[in-house]
Amino acid sequence: MDGRIKSTFDMKYDGANFIGGTSTDSTGKTNYTGTVNLNDKGDAAEETMTTLEKTVSKTENLKYTYEYDENGNRISRTATDDKGKVTKKVKRSITYFKD
Repeated sequence: MDGRIKSTFDMKYDGANFIGGTSTDSTGKTNYTGTVNLNDKGDAAEETMTTLEKTVSKTENLKYTYEYDENGNRISRTATDDKGKVTKKVKRSITYFKD
């Protein structure tokens, strides 16, 4: 630990929802920028992120679709790239208890 800053983050939120930001490395070079558009439920609908590793810049555009249960809670999220290919699918189950 030498006390030097290794990276900085400037992240933006709409309430509790992440809507974008930037990250810089210890030299001050931006190595991440991203923006997120939210749907009417506050979930990410579209995300654009650009990362820089050494000298290679990569931009990804993702679209998200959701499945909600009868109580309006999200039970699955599917991410697709700009070619329509599914890149990730996350499922979750929720157990409700009645008194």
